[in-house]
Amino acid sequence: MTYITITRQELYAQIWSEPMVRLAKKYELSDVGLAKMCRRYNIPRPYPGYWAKKESGVRTTPTPLPEPEENSEIRFQLRNDGRILRPEVRAAIKKEILKEDSKKQEIKVGENLRQTHPLVCVAREQLEQAEVNEDRLLILPQDHALSITVSKRLLRRALLIMDALLKSLEEVGYNVNSGPEVEIGGVRITFSITEALDSKKGQPDKFNLEGSYQFGHSKFVTKYIPSGRLTLRINEGDAYWAGGCRKYWRDSEKTKIEERLGSFIAGLAEVAIRKKEYDLACAEEEAQKREKERKQAELARARADKLARRKDEEKRVEALIREVSDWKKSQDLKAYINAKKEVHEARREGVQNDDEFNEWVKWAEMQVKRLNPLAINPPSILDESLEEEPELRNSW
Repeated sequence: MTYITITRQELYAQIWSEPMVRLAKKYELSDVGLAKMCRRYNIPRPYPGYWAKKESGVRTTPTPLPEPEENSEIRFQLRNDGRILRPEVRAAIKKEILKEDSKKQEIKVGENLRQTHPLVCVAREQLEQAEVNEDRLLILPQDHALSITVSKRLLRRALLIMDALLKSLEEVGYNVNSGPEVEIGGVRITFSITEALDSKKGQPDKFNLEGSYQFGHSKFVTKYIPSGRLTLRINEGDAYWAGGCRKYWRDSEKTKIEERLGSFIAGLAEVAIRKKEYDLACAEEEAQKREKERKQAELARARADKLARRKDEEKRVEALIREVSDWKKSQDLKAYINAKKEVHEARREGVQNDDEFNEWVKWAEMQVKRLNPLAINPPSILDESLEEEPELRNSW
């Protein structure tokens, strides 16, 4: 979740400069929810007739903000998965997707099915031969050209609406494919027309006298019948990234959806904008993640390289200390041999032949050379490695 924090004075200024319904969508609230927020923070709202006077050019004065020195922070929670684009990027996306022709509010629906859009021709042929389900709605074939789920009685009207929509979308410059699927700024959006169902209670065809007793109110069965009311639906409106976007346009008692096709096309563009914003935000987040991983990997490599150089240096220092120690040992051993020679000479008492001592001196002097790192080391059995003892196998 993402949070937007504004001050009390900022919200007060926005409420008096933009209608509540439009401002509520910005914060993904209903106008009632935004009104509750205003009451909680003691923010006055526009009085009845304020916007009418302002649009007609009459000078209007906002109600002063009580306790203006109280400027507490107000936090709004948005459902956009934590991905927020910079304002200039949002503006560039809207400029790319929104076209001037898409802002027109009136789209004329044809009176007959002659010279209709090619996709409407295919859909008409498919649906005129289609069967109906238990609710008396036409069953769409798997390879349907247009998503139209209505009764046979409203098929002609639904096809005319689809024809007007597809032609208007192509006039604006958007690509239209079967589905129907419209490509807006590189984003593919699908939509459909459905007929709402009315529920009706009726008597069952046959009463079941077996089993448990049923009270009178339980004997009725609910049946669903086509209502004659059409609904235009943007299928991607259910996606979590489309939070706050409108996704339904329904027939009402006063207005039919034929009169709001321009609004529906604007709704398609709005969903496409939101999807592109989400995709770009995800791409930026992924790029930042890769950059962070690259820096972490670079730091890890630098640390590993430094650690390897440090270990090499430690080995060199240890080798140096070991050489100094061996050199000192060789000097001490050499002095010991000389001292032992002197002691041996003093104890000889005229003995001329002493092969055993001479052999020991020769061996000891070889150890001096072996320990001295500055001398050429003679070979020694101590430097040779022992072979592993072979395993003995039991023989039975």
